[in-house]
Amino acid sequence: NVYTAVSSSGEVKITRADQSEVPATAVNFGNRKLVEAFQVAITAGQQNVLPGQTLVFYITVNRDSNIDLNSFTVEYTLPKGLNFVDSNHSPMSVTQNVDGTTTITWTFTTFGSQMAAQMASSQSVSASSAEALASSTSITVTTQVQPDAPASLTGTVVVTGSSSEATIAEAKDTISVNVEKMPAQPILLNKTSDLKEIWPGATIGYTITYETLLKKTGLTDVVITEQASSDLIFLSAT
Repeated sequence: NVYTAVSSSGEVKITRADQSEVPATAVNFGNRKLVEAFQVAITAGQQNVLPGQTLVFYITVNRDSNIDLNSFTVEYTLPKGLNFVDSNHSPMSVTQNVDGTTTITWTFTTFGSQMAAQMASSQSVSASSAEALASSTSITVTTQVQPDAPASLTGTVVVTGSSSEATIAEAKDTISVNVEKMPAQPILLNKTSDLKEIWPGATIGYTITYETLLKKTGLTDVVITEQASSDLIFLSAT
C-alpha cells in the first residue's frame, strides 16, 4: 500500500493512493529510522586524459554508523567513452547500458557489532573477515578512454546498505574528467647543430628539443628516433 501523510494544524491526515482516508492506527510504518551509515568519495588518477590512455578511479567507502548492517552495495556507472578493464575487487556484475554507459556493481557482506566483537576476540579471524571488520573499503577501478570519448566524462558512484534495524540512506559522489583530443602533430621537434660547415674528420654536435602541443594533458612514453646520415659515426649522447 502507498500512503500519504499530510500535516495540518498539528494533526496528521493519512490517505491511500486513491485519496481515501486511513485511520492512523491502521498504518504500520515499522518505526524504522533513516540512518546515514556511509560516506563515499571517488577520485581519478588524473584530471586530463587522452583517447586510448588508461584512467584509474579510486573509490573509498567509510562506514560512519555503529548500526548492524547485513550487507552494502557499491554501484559505479562509467560514462559513455570509458571501457571497464579491471578492479581490485571482483564485481558482482558489469552491465552495458543502452545509453553507452557501463554499470559496475560490487556487494560486500558486513558484520553486526555483536558478531564483530566476537570475531575480534577470536584467534582465527580470516583475511576476508578482517576486511569486513574494517571501517572503510577501497575499490580501484581501471578503465580505458575510448577513441571517440566526449570532451567531458562524468561518472557517479552510489552506495546502499541493508539492515534489520533501520533504513540506510543512500550515499553518492560524482567525478568528472576532461578528455583532450590528440592533434595530428602533438609534438613540436627542433634540431640544431653546433657547426654551420663541416669537413672530413670534424666532430659535430646536434641538439634535439621537443615540446608538446597539448594544452592540458602531459605526454608519456615519448620516443624520438634519430636517423643519422650514413656518413656520420655516432660517438655519444646525453
